[in-house]
Amino acid sequence: MSPSFRDRLEVPRRRWRVATTVFALVFGAAVASALLLPKRYLSGTLILVERDSVPESVVPKVTAEDRNRQLLTLRQQLLSRTRLETILRELDPYPQHLRTRPLSFVVDEMRAAIHLTVKGNDAFTVEYQHRKPEMAMRVVDRLTRLFIEDTGRAREEQASAAQQFLDTELQRTRAELEVKERALRDYKEKHIGVLPEQMATNLATLQRLQQERQTVSTALQAALDRESALELSRGRAAPADDPDAQLAALEADLAALRARYTEEHPDVRAARLRVEEMRRRVAASRPGRAAEEVAGAGELAQARGEVARLEERGRAIEGRIAQMQGQVEQAPRVDQDLGTLTRDLDKLNESYASLMSKKMDAQMARKLEQRWKGERFRVLDPAYLPDRPSFPNLLLFTLAGLIAGLAAGIGAAFVFEDLDRTVKRKEDLVGVLPFPVIGVIGRIEPPPAAVERTVPESHAL
Repeated sequence: MSPSFRDRLEVPRRRWRVATTVFALVFGAAVASALLLPKRYLSGTLILVERDSVPESVVPKVTAEDRNRQLLTLRQQLLSRTRLETILRELDPYPQHLRTRPLSFVVDEMRAAIHLTVKGNDAFTVEYQHRKPEMAMRVVDRLTRLFIEDTGRAREEQASAAQQFLDTELQRTRAELEVKERALRDYKEKHIGVLPEQMATNLATLQRLQQERQTVSTALQAALDRESALELSRGRAAPADDPDAQLAALEADLAALRARYTEEHPDVRAARLRVEEMRRRVAASRPGRAAEEVAGAGELAQARGEVARLEERGRAIEGRIAQMQGQVEQAPRVDQDLGTLTRDLDKLNESYASLMSKKMDAQMARKLEQRWKGERFRVLDPAYLPDRPSFPNLLLFTLAGLIAGLAAGIGAAFVFEDLDRTVKRKEDLVGVLPFPVIGVIGRIEPPPAAVERTVPESHAL
């Protein structure tokens, strides 16, 4: 049966010698450590980050959510291997280590002795621990100055690189912009007449041409009717007793007779006389008829010329109508192509304007970096000379030794109690003897009088 809580409370009292001895040893070791361990001195500085000198669009402000990121970035910059090696060469804070250990181990040891803590959103502290107070102060001061100088130089180079990058991007964007503008201009020149802004004019011109085609068609029909009438009238102008027709008939009869008879035949001679007589009559009446024929032919030629002119004009109008219809049909496709070219050009214009704005910001940032050296770090509290060691802390070691000694003493008492196999309880006796336990006599403390009795008194009895 396991011991009760009350029995457990009796253990430290029974084993007070063991508990006291262990407590004294642990407490003494803690105090001796605090007195004998090598002393280390801590020096530090407080640095303020002034960010208002650079435009927020170029260097955004660090907010509270960026605290861990800020601490990591500052630590990486501050504890770079190059910067620590420079301090090791200049100040030589570990002369013995540099002679006996590799440089990388010494750098890691120095890095472990440097602590960086962010204070709020715009300040941080740098602390360094060393066995010599003067060396701790010198290392902190030199590390701070190197950090500020290198950071300012890096920020200025970063601003210069940003400006060069923006200049390159501006030149590239300007070249693309010129190419797009030239392509848009050439496309408009190539498709002049079918541009979207000319659609209304083209539709109005097409409507006017259709009306003009209707007018020409009506005039052409009238001219054709007049030509037909003149031709019909000229065909009816030759009566049956026309001298020319009679002469032609007589000449045909004469030719037929000559084919059958000789020139001396009476019928041939008679026919030849009739032909000669008719020729004289035709010659006598020819001037009047010639004037009439000339007048009729002139009117017919004029009518035919009017028909040809109207037909030519109609074909020209039809060609213009086909051309305008083609332009109207091409307008949607040209509008879509122009939309694509214009959209690309607008995007390039926006990109160019944005780059110009960023370039101006970068120029201003570079000037401010040259003046303020980038993010301006200002030392609020310079490195100080420590007047007492930061390690070991006597009070802290004493308190830790006290707590650890108590815990170790009580633990040792319980360990000795568990290792002791003597009978201390009725339950233990029941487990050892085969006889029943009749009663238990509690612990009896000896009275003071009994302690003072001496052997000579007993002899007196």
